[in-house]
Amino acid sequence: MSSKAILCVITEDGQIDNAVIDIPLGMKQEELDYLAQRVTNLLHGTKLVDVSEKQIDELHDNLANDKLLFTSLLQAIKQMQVGQN
Repeated sequence: MSSKAILCVITEDGQIDNAVIDIPLGMKQEELDYLAQRVTNLLHGTKLVDVSEKQIDELHDNLANDKLLFTSLLQAIKQMQVGQN
């Protein structure tokens, strides 16, 4: 069972995109905040269309314990990349 959260991406040039992602039921706000900070640190300074496979792999390593969250996050990033083209 899962719950939903909004992934919001704000680029340095002020563009905003968002997507709804699945999160595991019972995940605490502190855990979401921690994950959000990890993703921010990993992708800071990178254009959405330029997110590399290496960065995706690093995200995977950081979120490997939670396949549902990683899959949902990855799908959202890829959808946002398509919207940027």
